[in-house]
Amino acid sequence: SKQVTVNVETYQASCDGSTYCYGCPSKTIQVTPYDNTLNDYQWYENGVAIAGATGATYTPSLGATETIRQVKVYCAVSRKNGSCAPGRTNTVEVTLVKNCKYSRHADDDSAHSGPASGELWLYPNPTTGSFTVVCQFAQQPVTPVTLTVYDLFGKVWRRQYASDGHPIVLSETEALPEGIYLVQVCSPAQCLSGRLVVSR
Repeated sequence: SKQVTVNVETYQASCDGSTYCYGCPSKTIQVTPYDNTLNDYQWYENGVAIAGATGATYTPSLGATETIRQVKVYCAVSRKNGSCAPGRTNTVEVTLVKNCKYSRHADDDSAHSGPASGELWLYPNPTTGSFTVVCQFAQQPVTPVTLTVYDLFGKVWRRQYASDGHPIVLSETEALPEGIYLVQVCSPAQCLSGRLVVSR
């Protein structure tokens, strides 16, 4: 009998080194390894091929009227000479925010927090109803997380827990009176916080 050797190549897609990507409309997903002399590449958004997106990277965009967009992105890879079966990368979940201002501390209005400190977004902000909290921690471990909403007197209005790294959505802010609140998200390694304005 003859021995048959099968080589399996793995292609990966990532954004900021992760399979979750949050931030302004400039986030780029890349595929590795990339060799366009051997392979053809095609990027997909939510299962639909993106015309012209055939390079090593892909940058999703917001529509003209969109303030937030969440998409699932992957790259299909096929060998030009047909010697290997077509494959695809893992999926990267991307959240883009138009008004992507964020702050590291409640008393910091500079709307800037560098990657070394971590990043936190609250949107929409101001809000009249539900809002979404998205954060990227700079220190490990990043889960589980605890989200707490305080008023300016230190009263706790809401506390929620998450363990999967996905955006946290609070949808019952009708119970919150108009005013300014501190939203704090803590992992086992660090805490991030920002101001939330509730306006009716």
